[in-house]
Amino acid sequence: MSTKLRSVFFRNPFSQGLGLMFRKPQPDTLYVFNFSREVKLSFHMLFVFWSIDLYLLDKKGSIVEMQKDFWPFTTYRPRKHFWYAIETVPGLLKKRIGEKIRFTSQ
Repeated sequence: MSTKLRSVFFRNPFSQGLGLMFRKPQPDTLYVFNFSREVKLSFHMLFVFWSIDLYLLDKKGSIVEMQKDFWPFTTYRPRKHFWYAIETVPGLLKKRIGEKIRFTSQ
């Protein structure tokens, strides 16, 4: 991918709970949820009015699970544990399970 992507981080429980609610995801941005530990949490799309792609990554940045085209007002319950979650506009990343996603850490 030749385009440089911007990273926006959600690190605390409040920002992670709010996520993309009431905001439109930008086409050049990775929304990174850094949980700083291994977790297994469910995701909801309440008050998120656009579909997104959701990638769940291990501590090394490898994709362990993903939900493409995650629709508004639905929920998703992951089967695996993860360290990071990344949300993007649909189709931004062409990745598969096991591949790494690199993002600028802050």
